[in-house]
Amino acid sequence: MKNNLFIAIPRTASTAIRKAMNIKCYTNALHKRHKIKNFLDNNKFVSFTHVNILDLIKHRIISKDKFYDCFKFAFVRNPWDRLVSLYFYFKKLITKNNKNKEDKKRSIWAQKDFTLFCSDLLIEKIDPIGFFNVKGISQCRPQHEWIFRKNKLFPEFIGKYENIEQDFNRLCKMLKIENKLEKVNTTNHENYKSYYTNETKKIVTKIYEKDIELFKYQF
Repeated sequence: MKNNLFIAIPRTASTAIRKAMNIKCYTNALHKRHKIKNFLDNNKFVSFTHVNILDLIKHRIISKDKFYDCFKFAFVRNPWDRLVSLYFYFKKLITKNNKNKEDKKRSIWAQKDFTLFCSDLLIEKIDPIGFFNVKGISQCRPQHEWIFRKNKLFPEFIGKYENIEQDFNRLCKMLKIENKLEKVNTTNHENYKSYYTNETKKIVTKIYEKDIELFKYQF
């Protein structure tokens, strides 16, 4: 039976998908830099949450053979909508009184109004994804950085957040499983378009140009 690897891009319903498919996560093992042997041999569905999957090969956590042998899937989201979701997700951290220094960095960004948040969001200011994707606002990196390298998209299946139910059901049908998707870890806000000015719309277009091109998105 072919094993399946979920590449979880932040704010694309990844938590809901992991729970619905009962996907085993190995994030804690990564922090100890353990080499995870045979991680796909006894698990039908596996994820490393928001880690750039190619970094797992670079750090020799998994082998190239296992990576290329398994079925890989991911979900993406309209970049303008996703950035609004990220902003409100960071806003949640303001009231949590979290002592984690990286969460504090995120909450500082969320204390700005959305227009200023976008205006200050230059690509060079966004922390790199890194091995654990826990630094500052690294979750704001362009989505393709999780799944695209050297002019190649790695997942065999890429669903869209905008068609989440249809694409999730299509994925389950492909994998010959039956699962029900439920909403978790959501943020409350108005339609994303209402938060943008012409200027901030252009900023997102520039930062996420590759995402917009690859995944065929429009404002």
